[in-house]
Amino acid sequence: MENESYLDYYFPFLKKYFRTEEPVNRNIIRNLQEFNDINYERPFSPTIILTKDNAKVQLMVQEEIWDKDAGYDIVPFTSQVRIAALYKHTNKEENPAPKGLTRRLLCIALQKLLNDNEITNKSIIVLEADPSINNDLITKVYKPMNFELLAHGDGIKYNNRNTNTYNRGKGGLMKSTVGKTLKWCDENM
Repeated sequence: MENESYLDYYFPFLKKYFRTEEPVNRNIIRNLQEFNDINYERPFSPTIILTKDNAKVQLMVQEEIWDKDAGYDIVPFTSQVRIAALYKHTNKEENPAPKGLTRRLLCIALQKLLNDNEITNKSIIVLEADPSINNDLITKVYKPMNFELLAHGDGIKYNNRNTNTYNRGKGGLMKSTVGKTLKWCDENM
């Protein structure tokens, strides 16, 4: 019991209820030159857009209330950041961005906002995942980045170029905290 507090020793189960997020490494932007090569825009107050090599990330930095009026059966909450666009292939006539670049842009954007004190590690970040086959966007892109699915969206039928019709996943509303997402960035980028 030397290195543990009284509560930690006798009530270890309490840790999970009072645990705070670990501070993340603020060195995600390792190379200033890399940031200079990225097109960074703030066309109007809450919007931030980063683009590079056909990849695009658009964030809305403003408080938004998410409740049943947003079209999801959820417990109401307020977010501070919304991912409005996360695309690796904005211009279909060009090649898609290199693998991982789009998520790297997201990490850089979040880190810049954190460094500029516009958001905190505890800020809630949300996205509305587009429908995808087998919900691959949710399971292979967003969940590994520490986003949790709160509610599915409406399922739609999709007609592909071969005119075969198949069901797509429903997409849905997902959330995380900036700290959890940046922790993923620090470990994977």
